[in-house]
Amino acid sequence: MVPLESRSTYLQEVAGNWLLSSFNEFINRRKPHVSDELNEIDSVYSDSINSILNNDAEAFQKAYAVINRRVPQSGAQSPFVHNDFLIFVLIAGLVKFNYDKSWINQILKLKAKNSITTTFENILIDDFGSKSNNHSIAYCFAVLIRSQEVAKNLQDAAYNEIITNSHLFDDRNDIVKICSLHAFDGIILSRQITDTHRFDELIKFQTKFLKRMKITAKVIYNVLILFAVYGIYKLVGLTPALKEKANDIAIVTGLLGAGIGNYFGGFSVKIEIVLRRILGHTGVEI
Repeated sequence: MVPLESRSTYLQEVAGNWLLSSFNEFINRRKPHVSDELNEIDSVYSDSINSILNNDAEAFQKAYAVINRRVPQSGAQSPFVHNDFLIFVLIAGLVKFNYDKSWINQILKLKAKNSITTTFENILIDDFGSKSNNHSIAYCFAVLIRSQEVAKNLQDAAYNEIITNSHLFDDRNDIVKICSLHAFDGIILSRQITDTHRFDELIKFQTKFLKRMKITAKVIYNVLILFAVYGIYKLVGLTPALKEKANDIAIVTGLLGAGIGNYFGGFSVKIEIVLRRILGHTGVEI
């Protein structure tokens, strides 16, 4: 991953550029600043962003109708075709509101063939796990539009893609840089414990469980000792030679009980271990 100084410097550049800052706000689900001086393409971009964030399908359809009338030919100079931010936003609206994607597919065929274009094509067919994707862009789209927990394999792919790219800010594609920063933050936050109440309850349960296992093991152990003492006592009673050596029941019980207790002192721990395994406890402490 790149140094924090480079990240901070770049984000300052993003904040000073309306196109970049609008996209950055968009993928963070925040409404961007609306400029009063926008050309037609920028107006489509701005209106599309706001309609998606407002969940306004009619407003998006109106903005999309302005641009999908344009049908540039191969080789023609049409700047909007190469505007990755605009294309991302339009695809987001088409997927979110389930509109026809024929026009945008034609536009993608006119774009330069690279990982960004490939990612856009795969997003349109719901293929977020393709190895040819730019995983940071795919991650940002999935979080923003799918509104669901992103699959761990996509998180891992995006994270590895980011941390191994030591020249991220040397990339000329701003959409890659912005999506990488957003994806990195999102993945790190998603790996933190968010439901601490449930985790605390789990720790309390384990503490109670282990205490109860110790108590249960001791009870079973003492019962076994009592049965052993009783059995030996009955055996002594049936054997006159042994009975003569024992003055009374108290002496026999005391001596044998103490002897067995000392000899099998570690048996209680083994009983506890067996009980844990029977109940499915792995022995891993939380």
